[in-house]
Amino acid sequence: MVPRPTTPEDGAYTQKALSFLNVLSSVPQIRDDSDEEMRKMNAHNELLEEQVAWLRTQLEETYIKHFIEKESAAKREVIFQQQLLSLVQQSQLSTVHAELFKISLPLVFTVINGDELLFSHLSHGFDGGVHTATVLTQNIVAYLQINDLATYHGSVSHFMTVFYNRRRLIGQLRARGICTIQQFNQFLTGFSISHEGYSFVDVSGLDQTEAKINAYINTFIQLPQTVRVFFAGRRNGPLYCSFLKTFSRARILGKFVMIGQYPQFNTVPEVALLVVDNVFGGSRASPIRLCRKTEK
Repeated sequence: MVPRPTTPEDGAYTQKALSFLNVLSSVPQIRDDSDEEMRKMNAHNELLEEQVAWLRTQLEETYIKHFIEKESAAKREVIFQQQLLSLVQQSQLSTVHAELFKISLPLVFTVINGDELLFSHLSHGFDGGVHTATVLTQNIVAYLQINDLATYHGSVSHFMTVFYNRRRLIGQLRARGICTIQQFNQFLTGFSISHEGYSFVDVSGLDQTEAKINAYINTFIQLPQTVRVFFAGRRNGPLYCSFLKTFSRARILGKFVMIGQYPQFNTVPEVALLVVDNVFGGSRASPIRLCRKTEK
């Protein structure tokens, strides 16, 4: 067979066929490029989502910190206003006290339960009484100079009272051979003559000493002129516990000072303690359970 000669149309057809084949061969490559772009886009979207989540977390933390700081600032403002009000009230109170002390000296009271504490120098008679009053006075004055007296720029009126049941005490002194009646009377004279505000008070009845002390202290500690009340007696008895509760509720516990023979004498940290040596020889009181914690 003789081959048919080629024509221009045949060449055109060949070119079209080749072009079509080229297009077909390029289709898989386009699909591959599209998949790569999708992977890149997905990775980019994931990164954006992570960044958005991180920003949300940071925003929430910032909001919480802001809220906490706002509450803290409000609390600080309340505390500041309370402190400011307290300072104003203290300033006003100091002014009132200053005016009050122009017409009345500050008052200091010392109360001793003579039925519970024995004086060391009863057998020394008059000299023993003078010595006891002097030692107590020196210790109390030293305490006031450190804690209170400088505030008032002047002297104070000091009253020291020993409440006791004479009939019972004399019987015990005789039975134990501590001193004679004459020596005891001389001791009382030496003690009382040391200061016009010092005295022994016989309650003239059985079991009335604590009742007298309770009425005396509760009356005078309430006065605005009273700066301190010193008390020497049984540290864990019902009277002492009653004082702690009453004065704590009235917010005047700071006026109350316990007199003891040694630093461990006081069992309540809220109450100040004045340790006085060479005055008391012992206690006739039987042990009693400790006071409960002071109510506030």
